[in-house]
Amino acid sequence: MAKQSNQCTCRPGAAYGLSLAGGILILIGGLVFGFVGSIAGAILALIPFVGGVLASFMFIWVIIGLVCGAMVIYGASMINTANPDKVRTGATLVLVFSLVAVLSSGGFGLGTALGVIGGILGLACKPC
Repeated sequence: MAKQSNQCTCRPGAAYGLSLAGGILILIGGLVFGFVGSIAGAILALIPFVGGVLASFMFIWVIIGLVCGAMVIYGASMINTANPDKVRTGATLVLVFSLVAVLSSGGFGLGTALGVIGGILGLACKPC
């Protein structure tokens, strides 16, 4: 009797491509949001209290965007493996962090949409 392996040779390419593109857009969106936020924060710093509070919120939104983008890219790399358990875990990471990225810029909306579609495709894929 042959030993059954948990490794496969097929990979969910569409889920990987969409998830990776979504993660890159979310990461770029976070960087752009930070750049625009720093300019707006410098202008609004002239207003007492409001400038400081707004700058704090901008900083939190940028961090959310950068962390979510990095986690979506990491999940996409897990989807690109031949291990079905890692594919499912990566797809779950992509789906969750794509939805959380809505709190930031969400990759201009397109990054979140691509990440959600890629995550769903990764979860629906049966690699073996």
